[in-house]
Amino acid sequence: MPLAGLNGEMKASGDRNWYVGGHFSIGHLDRIVGLAPDDFLFSVVRDPVERIASLHRLLARSPEWLPQVNLAIGKSMDYFYDCCIDKGVLEKNTQCSYISGADNYESASASLSRYDCLGSMSDFSGFLNLLGHEVFKKTGVAFKYLDTHHNAAAPTGVEISSALRSRIEKDFAEDFMLVAEVERRQAAMLQDLQR
Repeated sequence: MPLAGLNGEMKASGDRNWYVGGHFSIGHLDRIVGLAPDDFLFSVVRDPVERIASLHRLLARSPEWLPQVNLAIGKSMDYFYDCCIDKGVLEKNTQCSYISGADNYESASASLSRYDCLGSMSDFSGFLNLLGHEVFKKTGVAFKYLDTHHNAAAPTGVEISSALRSRIEKDFAEDFMLVAEVERRQAAMLQDLQR
C-alpha cells in the first residue's frame, strides 16, 4: 500500500499497531500517519559507500526500479554515482534527512532520542537483538525477524575506487557522522543488554 493511503486505512481500522517500513523520512511519516509520542520508532543506517554499492547491485538485478539511471549500469562506478546524483536518485546526506527531516548531522543527532531503537547495517544481527528486546520491553510481544531476502541483489564485485570513496565521504560527510554515532550507541546498548 502506498504510504499516502495508510492514514485512511489506520483511521478506518481504529488500530495503531502497524508496521510501516520503507525509505522515507520521519517528517513524511508524521505528515501521512500523524505520529503519536508513544509510537514505537526504529531505524537502521548504513555506511554511505555501502549504500551506493548496494544500489548498484540492486539496479543491475532490477533496472526497472529506477529506469532514469539504467544507462549507468555496466559503466564505471564513478559514472553510476554521478548519474544517480544528477538524476536525484541519491541526495546528499539522505540518512540525516530520513532520521530528522533535515540533511545535517546536528538535526539528526538531536532527533535520535525520538527513536526507540536504532542500529547500523554494519551489525545488523546486533540491531535485531536490540530491536527484539525493545519491542518486548514496550509491548510484551516477542519480535521475530523472518529473513526472506525478497529484495536482496546478488553480491557482485562492485569496485569503488579510493578517489570515488573520497568524493562520497565529502558529499555524505553528515551521514558518515550520523552512522558513526548510531554505531557507538548500538554498541553501548548491546553491552548493556549483555550485563
